[in-house]
Amino acid sequence: MKKCRVLELIGGSLTDGGAETLVKDYVMNLDKNRFEAAVFVDWTISETANTRILTESGQRVFTAYPSYSLFWRGINRYFRKTCMVSGIRKVIKEFDPDVIHIHLDALSYLSELDSVLNGRKLFYTCHSTVEAMFGDNPAEAEAAKKLINKHGLRLVALHQEMADELNRFFNVSNTIVINNGIDISRFRNVEESRESIRMSLGIPTGAFVIGHVGRFSEVKNHNMIVEIFRKVKVKQENAFLLLVGDGELKAEIERRIKEEGLDSSTLILSNRTDIPRILKAMDIFLFPSIFEGLGIALVEAQAAGLRCVVSNNVPDSACVSNLVCSKSLSDSVESWSEAVLDSNRRGPYKNGLEEYDIRLSVSKLEKLYLGEI
Repeated sequence: MKKCRVLELIGGSLTDGGAETLVKDYVMNLDKNRFEAAVFVDWTISETANTRILTESGQRVFTAYPSYSLFWRGINRYFRKTCMVSGIRKVIKEFDPDVIHIHLDALSYLSELDSVLNGRKLFYTCHSTVEAMFGDNPAEAEAAKKLINKHGLRLVALHQEMADELNRFFNVSNTIVINNGIDISRFRNVEESRESIRMSLGIPTGAFVIGHVGRFSEVKNHNMIVEIFRKVKVKQENAFLLLVGDGELKAEIERRIKEEGLDSSTLILSNRTDIPRILKAMDIFLFPSIFEGLGIALVEAQAAGLRCVVSNNVPDSACVSNLVCSKSLSDSVESWSEAVLDSNRRGPYKNGLEEYDIRLSVSKLEKLYLGEI
């Protein structure tokens, strides 16, 4: 039987962000007997966890640029659209996908490629709020409309509220919800003890560990995390901050932590493939995002059994247990610190974690790719 060829097309590099991790999980979990998948990105950054996992498992990763050198980044800065359109056209002709699944800001490139899109199924997953992805980005919105009308592009949402917004925004009725699945067992069944994990990371014995997993970008609100931690540290001397991620604001946050005199009680980790293990080292998960498309790191934290203090700008769909305490960003840092320290602060949310099982998500995705839903 001929395999269905799937090209996962993602704008940017293959970092360890939520959208990039989802793409990696799709490629790794699709039925290899029925599907042949590949990924296209601007370029790969070899040290990222997602890049390592894909390449070490033999998955194909196509790029528009041969390397992440200063020269090619300069070319990208001034000629990105030309290079991306050319690169995508070349890969489509070479790989000949039956399905092209677009993620992040890549729609405007694909809309330039009418001649090579006919007969291929097109899907687009919205990984942020609809307003952030399209309201603030008219070029992507126009590209999506063109691809919907001319090539039958179908939209994929991470939860029902997002699906309703996408339907209204694009005047369609067929947006489908596919939960951003995770391998729940990996987060529940970490055999190594918390003590040994902490020892290996250099976290002091008996520390109260406040953790966060997320890209160092404005939306993740690391400045507020530092403020809350500083306040907690005054009240609980053994408090320790564990941040996991990479991104454009990492150096700035590192400077602020040092200026606040918190560097001796803070650890920053990047490009990790052992997130379930690192979550086990934490006592509480802090997630004060300015906004989220979903917030899969929060789902992972709940799967690991962590109590979570989160922004009420995070969709309720990501709050899948009563481990979540939701607060407004307009609340004082003092009140956030109290919520972090009060182990009785829980939320009204019901358990819906099993709906995020990666097996269910990929099963639905496979049916979508094959035209069965």
